[in-house]
This record gives sequence, C-alpha cells and structure tokens, in this order.
Amino acid sequence: MRNETRRCMFCTGRASTKEDAWPLWLVRMFPSPVGVEIEARRKDNAPTQWRQRGHFAKVKFVCKSCNNGWMSGLESQAKPIIEGLLSDTRSGFEPRHREVVARWVLKTAMVFEAVGGKEWFYTPEERATVKSGLIPAGYTAFWAARCVNLPGAYSAANNMFESAELSTSGVHGHVTTLAISTVAFQVITVRPSPAVPANAVIKLDGANLEPWPITAPQFWPPTAVFDWPPSIGLNGELGVERFANRFREPYTP
Repeated sequence: MRNETRRCMFCTGRASTKEDAWPLWLVRMFPSPVGVEIEARRKDNAPTQWRQRGHFAKVKFVCKSCNNGWMSGLESQAKPIIEGLLSDTRSGFEPRHREVVARWVLKTAMVFEAVGGKEWFYTPEERATVKSGLIPAGYTAFWAARCVNLPGAYSAANNMFESAELSTSGVHGHVTTLAISTVAFQVITVRPSPAVPANAVIKLDGANLEPWPITAPQFWPPTAVFDWPPSIGLNGELGVERFANRFREPYTP
C-alpha cells in the first residue's frame, strides 16, 4: 500500500523540508546544558512530558516554499525585536513590532503542535491566515514574561475545556507557553461554543490575578502600554510552569 503524501501544515503542499521548532538563530544564542522540557496535554488526557538533549526538534510538516519564503521572512522580522526583549532593552515596543512578535509566537506554537503528533488544535484556515501575514479572527491573546534562573528551554501546550461537550456549552481554550533563557511567551486561543452568545465578553481570570498583570504584560492585542522588562520575573522552571498553568481555572464568558 502506498504511503500517503505528507502535506505542509500551512499550505497543504508537499511537505518536503524539516522546520526547526526552535529557530536556529535563537537556540544558538543559548546552548542548553540540561536539555529541553516539553509538555503536551490533549483534551482531557493526562499531560505527556518528555525531555530531550537539546533544542533541535524538527517538524516534518512544512514545504520548501513556506520554509524558505514567508517563514524565513517572519524570522527576519521578529529576530531584532526578540533580541531586544532578551537583552532587557527598556521599551514600550510599537504596536507594529508587537504584532510581528505575536505572529511569530503563533507560528511557533503551531509548529510545536506538530512535534507531539498529528492531533492539532489550530485549524488549516488559522494556519493559512498566519501564512498570509495576519492573526486569525476571534479571541487570541499574547503575553511575555521575564525569566530568571532558567537553565534550558521549556515548551508546554495544553488543550483546556470548561465542559465535556463543546457543542452544547462552555468554551474551549488552547494555551501554548514557550520559554528560553530570559523570556517566556504565551498565547491563548479561545473558542466559545454555539451556546455562548456571539457578543459575549470572554474574561480570562488567570491573566488578571496577582502577580500576572505585572509579571506578564499583554503585548497583543495592544490594549495597554507594553512596558519591558517587567519588574517581577519567573524563577526557574517552577516559575515558568506556574505561568503555563495559570489558566487551569474555568473561563468566565
């Protein structure tokens, strides 16, 4: 029986290249002495955790055109901005810079989904939107936090449900947390069920509880000044894990 052709996760073309989950320009800045901790949670299953020696995880779901085209261009745009965050350059960062980083974080979160298998939260339409240079419509928000005493890198992706049946009630959220050296990024996408009114305001209580408003300022959507670096940082892996798990409380629509 002939094997099914592996398709690009961003354009459905033939996946002919391997994409680095952590961009090489970034991991070469911070060689990991202790390895990389990765966690993935699917639906209501127990989280799967594994550690690998270095940051060099590769994904086989990207085509040459995407890899060498818009993805390479996005890396070039995001690199100097992220380097500013890593170096603690004090800045509010203009909205256009914050949007570039938001697209980069979302692209990276989508690529990391493919590290853990084929069961992905983000839809083909959402991935195509990122490819087109936009952030998908709906509720997606991004934060950044300062890390201290983080010896390696950390990534966690958690599917979160308020109810067992998304089609009848509640909301469905997906949180990805990526941390390396001195910076942690977090993105959450929330999908209300049809039972939730279209004009309902989604409140993320986990983002507003202390110390998060100070420790992890929101950089997209640009609803407030993004003052970097924060005065409080995440201490080691335990601090990053607490950041990754702050939305385990139910959402309030």
